[in-house]
Amino acid sequence: MRFTSFGAVSEDQAVAILTVLRRYDALAQLRVDSLNGALRINGAITADQVANALRESGCESVLESEFEQDVGGCCGGCA
Repeated sequence: MRFTSFGAVSEDQAVAILTVLRRYDALAQLRVDSLNGALRINGAITADQVANALRESGCESVLESEFEQDVGGCCGGCA
């Protein structure tokens, strides 16, 4: 699945989130938009796993409500 955040994150926060996500999917990818700090996550992961990664990483600046699952968005991880 592919997820997009509209809340800004720092590089340190992105690394912490990715560390947790890689427990669920070793090939998960994360990208931070350098202009606005928006976060894009790609991987064979669920919305619950993304929410858990936010909590476990201590990333309080990104609320779960700021994340949206890109409906029909393919990360390519299942293919």
